[in-house]
Amino acid sequence: FRLGTCASAYLTAIGQEGLSPMTLDVYISFIKAFLHFCSDHFPETTEIRVYLLSLLNRGLSPATIHINYRSLKTLFYWTIYEKMLDENAGPMFHVKGLKIP
Repeated sequence: FRLGTCASAYLTAIGQEGLSPMTLDVYISFIKAFLHFCSDHFPETTEIRVYLLSLLNRGLSPATIHINYRSLKTLFYWTIYEKMLDENAGPMFHVKGLKIP
């Protein structure tokens, strides 16, 4: 599977869960930005850390970065749950979220 294919399936699935349109728009926006960053391949843990650090360096607030982190975390855990990604290959297992002051 390509990450973009998994992300599309994930966004369709969470769209059916009754999330508010605003929440869904946030997830779509953040996941699309991440797909652009990683060129649609499954990233390694280090790439996710670099991405989150790049958001901090762009001046985004810790709360916004944490929402990005949660969006990615749920995406990757969903791909494992749906057996699109091997349980041992989950890149988010060792990535910690940014502390929010």
